[in-house]
Amino acid sequence: MDARVGDARRLPWADGEFDAVILHLVLAVMPEPERGLAEVDRVLRPGGRAAVFDKFLAPNQAPSVARRLTNVVARVLFSDLNRRLEPMLAETDLVIERDEPAAFRGAYRVIGLRR
Repeated sequence: MDARVGDARRLPWADGEFDAVILHLVLAVMPEPERGLAEVDRVLRPGGRAAVFDKFLAPNQAPSVARRLTNVVARVLFSDLNRRLEPMLAETDLVIERDEPAAFRGAYRVIGLRR
């Protein structure tokens, strides 16, 4: 096991070093999640996979009034409730292979990505 520690926006591993990456409840809380996904793209080998579990709005889902109001406080304290995964992937070679609603009536999603 590699004990190096790094910023998710600048990982300390070589290009194509991993077959798989797991992102569990991190993209909704990190600054610049696009950079984090770009790093996942970089460290995955071609054909590698990433598993994502986090809270995202579905591609065509508008946030409810309650969710928008809750997000005003949540963003400051711990997490952005209104992020969308798809725009974060725009500058990567990562492709969504699986996307399923999960906890809290689909507020969380289980997503499988392939490079």
